[in-house]
Amino acid sequence: MLPALLLSPFGRWDRFRTMKIVAGVDHRQTPEIAGYLGLIFTHFLSRKEKLPVFTDGDLARLT
Repeated sequence: MLPALLLSPFGRWDRFRTMKIVAGVDHRQTPEIAGYLGLIFTHFLSRKEKLPVFTDGDLARLT
């Protein structure tokens, strides 16, 4: 992930290079997959708050 962070200031070139490093996808060989990953990278928002913890009893009541 560190290489991806270091490349982030470089715009479009950065996204293609990050795809190559992180996912092994070359945008020249598989433009469809690169386009799809580009959409994911652009619109994905990771969860920033703490994940909720449920007890076994809480989960058992769901069924």
